[in-house]
Amino acid sequence: LLYFVGQNDWDLSVALTASHNPAEFVGAKFFDRGVTLLESAELREIFREVWEKWENSGEEIRGVPGNSRADLVATETGEKALKYLDFLAEKFGELTGEHKIVVDLAHGAATGFERKFLENLAEFHEIALLHAEPRGDFGGEKPEASGIEDFEKVLGKMAETGATLGLKFDGDADRLILIDEKGQIGD
Repeated sequence: LLYFVGQNDWDLSVALTASHNPAEFVGAKFFDRGVTLLESAELREIFREVWEKWENSGEEIRGVPGNSRADLVATETGEKALKYLDFLAEKFGELTGEHKIVVDLAHGAATGFERKFLENLAEFHEIALLHAEPRGDFGGEKPEASGIEDFEKVLGKMAETGATLGLKFDGDADRLILIDEKGQIGD
């Protein structure tokens, strides 16, 4: 998200997050044009300004119909995503040799864009994906990896495949834990 915000002139962006909340709740992080996380007081001021502007306009509050700005944003975002994939391919294209990598996508946000990137990377490296389908309940797993038991599946798959690198995303894909060939965990 922050990459996309930095590439556009959007005034406000929102990252929805659930990894620190029970599964039935969603949190939100708001960022300004400069990709700075906004504090509560700043958000209250923005919402107050938007509310006053709407209230003075006399317009009804209504949803976004089809064939609208939402479609344009989706198209623009898709184009930006492809540009970002190209950017990552360029950066990771310098990675020499064939590597065996195990990646746990946690049934969460990483099952979208990150999965696509990893599938592209699989052209040059052996990639084993775990928990690669999106599930709102994170497949019954904890959305936030914290104990050694949270890494057992990645470590087991690394041992099975001879992988030298393991990656584990948290549920909202804002954290990535690295595991080396010795099983040492770092973030």
